Amino acid sequence: MGVVEGKTFGWVGSLMILLDLYLGYLGVKGVGLLAILGLLFVLYGVREISREANYPRIFRNYFIFFIFAALFFILQTFTSNLVLLWILLLIGAFFMRRSFKLIEMASEVPMFRYVYLIFLIGAVLFIAIVGLLLLPVALALQVVAFCSIPETLKQIQEEIQQIEPSLPEEPKLPEEQPLE
Repeated sequence: MGVVEGKTFGWVGSLMILLDLYLGYLGVKGVGLLAILGLLFVLYGVREISREANYPRIFRNYFIFFIFAALFFILQTFTSNLVLLWILLLIGAFFMRRSFKLIEMASEVPMFRYVYLIFLIGAVLFIAIVGLLLLPVALALQVVAFCSIPETLKQIQEEIQQIEPSLPEEPKLPEEQPLE
């Protein structure tokens, strides 16, 4: 049931974030809470997907993105410092890309590639205001990507070790010696 929950929480949370952005464009103040709630939904969905794929790095990367995105939505209500918001968005986009790249590998849904690519481009162009047009597109594709996840995921641990052989393996506990 983990993948089904992950899919559902992922697309519902993405839709909540998208709705928050559109309400923000319409001039409704203080709607950042809807985005943070949506981020929590997606965070839970990614956690379930990470558990099903048996690869905790998916969740860790998204959790770091979650922290930066939550700071972004909180600070946007209190400040108009675009440079600070841009830096938060850029750092967060990097970790979102890492997480979604792993989800793409586990789910074999190529839509996640387009989501993180458009989100990353939107984050880079955010300072030029053009990125504001790309972020909702990335979120709409994120809804579609989460809906497209199949019921079963690949176990990607071995595949990751082949792609990134420099990654250290999990530490092994020393074997206990029997008492004589």
